[in-house]
Amino acid sequence: MPKYRFLSERQLEHAFQAENAALLSALGNTEAERIQAVNAIYEAKTATIRATYYAQLFPVAHKGQMAAKPGYLFFRVSRTLTGMSNREREYLRIVELLNVANNGTYDMALRWKAALLWADGEGTIGEGFQRKDPGGQPMALAREKFTQWMHTHCSVDHTIGAIQQNLNRISSTTNLRPAYRALIDEL
Repeated sequence: MPKYRFLSERQLEHAFQAENAALLSALGNTEAERIQAVNAIYEAKTATIRATYYAQLFPVAHKGQMAAKPGYLFFRVSRTLTGMSNREREYLRIVELLNVANNGTYDMALRWKAALLWADGEGTIGEGFQRKDPGGQPMALAREKFTQWMHTHCSVDHTIGAIQQNLNRISSTTNLRPAYRALIDEL
């Protein structure tokens, strides 16, 4: 059995950025092309959607103790649209549109996308997933530990609630650019 190869935090962050940029550019060159592509993909309901996620994990602060160095979580996840409920598929489409409208820089949308694809254990985890607890050493995640972490931090119901709250907050913002306002009003 080959030894598990841990990537550095810098390598993981680079993979996260590069893979998400590639997914965005595959949708088209302009925002309008990307929005059209996202809508076509979700109307067909047959594609396998992929996401790469990387996040720093910050320790809980305790009075009088020095804070540990942050940890991280990195994983790739995929799921077919065919196997998703209408609710999950529609919120995933909304998240994709929010990310496209923000040129791929909407961090919460990337988290929501990964959470909806994972869908409390329905998604498929790709290779290379790892986690380092704050102040700890990198480790390959056992599926049970990963499922427990995702359920605690990124359950489908919690994710959809966060998306709804965010859409409400955005829709009450008055200084949105016209194309973004039109997209938000449509959602």
